[in-house]
Amino acid sequence: MGSTNIENNGSSKTSLDLERQTLITEGSTPTPEVQAPSVAKFLLCFVGLQCSYLTWGYMQELIMTTQFTPTTLSPSGLFPSATFCVFSNRFLAVALACALCKWKNGEVGVGVAGWLSFAPCSASNTISSWAQYGK
Repeated sequence: MGSTNIENNGSSKTSLDLERQTLITEGSTPTPEVQAPSVAKFLLCFVGLQCSYLTWGYMQELIMTTQFTPTTLSPSGLFPSATFCVFSNRFLAVALACALCKWKNGEVGVGVAGWLSFAPCSASNTISSWAQYGK
């Protein structure tokens, strides 16, 4: 968010609002930077996400409930480490995201927000996944 400036009438405006006001008073109008996505693109993304989540859930259930050959590390024959499942899932997600950012934008970075802005969401997602795999 931009910094706020208090006007004489007591209203609070961000620097973005003031920039737009300046553009309008100078005779030019601001243009939207992002066009609204089409319905077809939205539906494609929706279906893609649903298929991804269903595949992820099926594979997760398959890995954690399949009876493998018992070993000394896993006498029950079940997959022994929920932590490894979470780590490998997150590692592959980050690797794929970095590859897509590099392909689409030519660089890998978070932009204006910074890494710490994403930390609470990332931590809660990782902890909830770890708990979900646990017995």
